[in-house]
Amino acid sequence: MAHVQKKIIITLLLFLLPITNNAYVDGPHYWRATPFFGNQPYIELPGLTTINSSVGYGSTAKSRNKNNSTTPLFNLYGNQNFHYLGNGVPNKNPNDPLDGLLINLAQLPSNGTFGEVAFDGDFSLIESYIQYTQNIMGGFFMDFQLPIRQMNISNITYEDLSPTGATFPSKSTPEWQSFLENLDAILVRYKQSLKNNTQTNVGDTSILVGWACNQEETTDALDFIDATFKSGILFPTGRQLNPELPFDIASGYNGHWGVPLQLDVAFGFYEWLNIGFHTDALFFFNRTQTIRMKTDISQNGFIKLSQGNANVSRGILWTTAAFMKADHAIRGLSAVIAYSFAQQNKSFLTPCNNTIFNTEIVNTDNLLDGFKMHVIHFSADYDFTDYDQSCGAQIGFYYDLQVGGRYVFKNNMVGGTFGINVAWQM
Repeated sequence: MAHVQKKIIITLLLFLLPITNNAYVDGPHYWRATPFFGNQPYIELPGLTTINSSVGYGSTAKSRNKNNSTTPLFNLYGNQNFHYLGNGVPNKNPNDPLDGLLINLAQLPSNGTFGEVAFDGDFSLIESYIQYTQNIMGGFFMDFQLPIRQMNISNITYEDLSPTGATFPSKSTPEWQSFLENLDAILVRYKQSLKNNTQTNVGDTSILVGWACNQEETTDALDFIDATFKSGILFPTGRQLNPELPFDIASGYNGHWGVPLQLDVAFGFYEWLNIGFHTDALFFFNRTQTIRMKTDISQNGFIKLSQGNANVSRGILWTTAAFMKADHAIRGLSAVIAYSFAQQNKSFLTPCNNTIFNTEIVNTDNLLDGFKMHVIHFSADYDFTDYDQSCGAQIGFYYDLQVGGRYVFKNNMVGGTFGINVAWQM
């Protein structure tokens, strides 16, 4: 009888497993809505194996700037200021026609938005996650996560925002027109290009150790209280930024090792309603890398002509979320609605060459300011597990709707999920 009761309890617990029950470490990024997938605590069941996967798609030509206003895709940090693009750039040759254009342009007086452009473009993403979780004993488990991403950047264009009319300087000023006509050649001289870019790469892999605690049958109304804590290492397996492509996007966190801390808590009510909360932080190790940096306080935007080595202190990445789940509301069908907030703190650079790069000027770059993002998540999954099975599968879909943010792509995601749970000890 005790064996039968244990089997029934384990099977019932198996039914409570969501389709993807752990937050992804390499998850929050500015270029798409943060994924969620339920984040219910992992179940405390010796020997349980869980394999989850997902695939999603999103595309956009818009961003949110620092005021949460919609703007062209690559204008999220403000207008690209070409007026002073060449200021402070070392080894300019006045006898070189291209460097001469930079020098002549910088000698013109300021006039509102003269020399500024708004860059636009298209961004699309196909993203997949593979997650393997293995329970050990005493509530402890191991968790392996691997993201795979195909990113496409195309149709990079710009709008000239310089003033018109009789004012000086203006759109029609010869020095400005000559600069725009030779922009591609100037960028090539400084080893940059505005070409389209499609890349398929893995993201940053993570391996974590977790501990799960499940308290069942607490009161008549409260079915359970579950909690999970995880920590581990994020490995920089993703592709890093290419300094020759100003609008390039890294497939992970650009070469930084990280240490994640994650906490999930959930409460079950009336045998069908689950309410839960999630919070995490990702701490990055500093690293020295080659990076494009500002050489003048007036410069702004993705395009910078000078590059050098700098020690990068990447800002801490925070996420908090809450969800409500109708668990097996209709046979094996469950539905989730959730909210999440993600924030990347400001990063800081310490240039290795202080002669060319002034530390204070370098750190006025808006691209270092991090981001904030608010997302509403909708998902549903169907559990095919029968009452007396030790192995069960689920399929589902999700939609992540970005509803606000700062310095983020306005990119919603839609996709599907698939999971398998195997209880080896029945």
